[in-house]
Parts: sequence; structure tokens; C-alpha cells
Amino acid sequence: MELPGHGWLGVAVEEFIYVFHSSNQQIQRFDPRFGNCILENLINFPSQDKIEHICSFDFFLLAFCFEIIQGVDKTALHCLDTRSQTWTRLDCLEGSAKNMHSFRKEKQLYILQANGNLWEVNRDEINGLHLKLVEVLWQGTSNMFGVTYIDELL
Repeated sequence: MELPGHGWLGVAVEEFIYVFHSSNQQIQRFDPRFGNCILENLINFPSQDKIEHICSFDFFLLAFCFEIIQGVDKTALHCLDTRSQTWTRLDCLEGSAKNMHSFRKEKQLYILQANGNLWEVNRDEINGLHLKLVEVLWQGTSNMFGVTYIDELL
């Protein structure tokens, strides 16, 4: 599989690999179960915002975008239900999506923003997918290069 240029982000959801271009809203899905990857072009990303981070939770694909609202950095969260191929805009988080990281504790997904906000991704049958602020770990902005979960989470 060869993708031209820079700015591609990839994530595995169930048996597929989804590849996004961070700035042109193009989404492709690969099925690696066959000898050569079969490529499918999917519905384009529904926002003009630049995708800064993507991750998966169950059969959902989460795309975090940087946007500025009234001069304040925000993170717009979009969710792709990979089974129905439908996009939903979820939350708008305080702070930037730049330099954001995600990690897992068993099946639970956590999002850590560079401003220290630690979020837990939850899903229930009534409200669907949503984020819960666990704690603000620090004030200010940190240049993180990764996140490692070692033992206890707060």
C-alpha cells in the first residue's frame, strides 16, 4: 500500500484499516485480509478543520480537530460509526487538539490533551458515545511525545 505525500493518519477498527489525510478530508478504508489490500474510498470527513489525532473505540473511529472559536483554542470531536458509515459531531473540548495522545487501560480509552486534560471515552445505549473529564493533570501546555500507562490511573 502506498500513499502519496505527507499528512496521513491511520487507525485500525475491527478488521479494517482507515487512513485519513489530515487536511483534505479524504478517507480510505483498506481490507488487509486479502493478499493485496482492497481500497475503498469512503464518505469524506464532514468538516474543513484539520484532523490532529484519530483513534478507535469499539467500532467507532474518533477524529479530533483543532479549531479556534472566538479566539480560544478548542478541540472538535467527530465520530464515525464504521458499521453504518455515518458521521456525528460530538463534543467540543476546551484546549487544542494539537499534540494530543490516546491510550488504553484494558478496553477503556483515555485521551490526554497537551493542556493536561485527561478524558475518558464512554458509551451507553441511551447517550451513545461521550467524553468525561477525569482530571486536569497540569496547568499550561506540554510538548508530549507519547503517553504510557504503567500501573494505576489516578
